[in-house]
Amino acid sequence: MKLKFHVFLTNWISVIGVFLISYLSVFIWGFKEIGFPFIFISVLILIVGYGMIFWIGFIIAIFILDFIIFNQSTKYLYEKLFAEWIIISSPFIYWIFDNEYIFFTVQIIAFGITQYIRKNKILNILKNNNFQINR
Repeated sequence: MKLKFHVFLTNWISVIGVFLISYLSVFIWGFKEIGFPFIFISVLILIVGYGMIFWIGFIIAIFILDFIIFNQSTKYLYEKLFAEWIIISSPFIYWIFDNEYIFFTVQIIAFGITQYIRKNKILNILKNNNFQINR
């Protein structure tokens, strides 16, 4: 159970990574479109306030899928993380085409990259706890 909790805590990598990439991409777009005054706080309000539905759904989906997917078995770790990325990204891919909201592309790519980083962190946790990765 303690090991599962440590794996569960690696979600901060995805949340922080997607948030930072989202902030950076909106900042660059806003700086180009709006200019410099108030851009730092404006982007933060936009990402946190307007994007609240995205963040709530994203965080809940990550935690629920981790709870379901990561059982006591360490088998198929790579495939589990890839499946989690596909499942969580699917609604956002739909919204890219339906609402023409191109910023979700950046967030999906960032989530894929953070899943890869997260995989390395999980492997370190398993190695430090003397678990054998079964492929």
